[in-house]
Amino acid sequence: MNIGSIPNSKTDINNGGPMSTDCIGCSWGYPTGNITTRNAIIEYHKTYTQGILWFLGNDPSLNMTLRNNMKAYGYCADEYKDNDYFPYQLYVRESRRLIGDSVFTQMNATSHTPLGVKSIGCGNYNFDSHNVQRVACKPNSINCHVSSKPYHPCCIPPTGSALIEEKKAAAPPELYVINEGDVQVNPGSFEIPYSVLLPKKVECVNLLVPVCASSSHIGYCCLRLEPQYMIMGHSAGIAASIAFQNQIAVQDIDLQQLNKILISEQQILSPPPKMMQ
Repeated sequence: MNIGSIPNSKTDINNGGPMSTDCIGCSWGYPTGNITTRNAIIEYHKTYTQGILWFLGNDPSLNMTLRNNMKAYGYCADEYKDNDYFPYQLYVRESRRLIGDSVFTQMNATSHTPLGVKSIGCGNYNFDSHNVQRVACKPNSINCHVSSKPYHPCCIPPTGSALIEEKKAAAPPELYVINEGDVQVNPGSFEIPYSVLLPKKVECVNLLVPVCASSSHIGYCCLRLEPQYMIMGHSAGIAASIAFQNQIAVQDIDLQQLNKILISEQQILSPPPKMMQ
């Protein structure tokens, strides 16, 4: 786990490593689930988290130093008192998303092509995806990225690598498990297009969506931060006002007018050239 210190002797704990506080693969039914399904998923995550914390502090298979270290931590005594000191809500990073006439993808964030009046603001955050599933795999069966080190037993070693002979000598088991989906890549600063807020015009002409924006999974990884939400929300409010005043569809507003108002309200629409890389 990544255990970060915050004020008042408290911590901010995040996932760190292949077996950690992420309950990998446990949330697939959440986006389309009804309230009963969602509550069951939330309860499962709670049980998983409590279980791994108990394991790290108590299981005899772990060394005493680690167990004693973990036992020094506990729930915050002044928070969530009416919920056994456990948070009320599951942290839902991503659920349903809009699919508009255009979709914000990895390419949009990495191309660094100036958008002109189509831009509603700048974002700057990693493609930050935790693992999404844990799958079984056979040894030497997956073409992994060349920079993936140390090589997982399921990865095919590079041609000529000493790892090939090492794997032959190791007599590996028939199956391993591998975590899939972790992405941590910084695309640099990027411009956010107005189109990410828009449904398909044939489906809806009076709706703007500044949070569940039209984006791919990887594209959403760098859009999903509060600063970007505020930028998109601010822009959506102005766009809605323009559409209402002119009695037109949100897809048909004058982007020159939107651009002019955003600039007058000190919205930063393009980063300095050195940050577009």
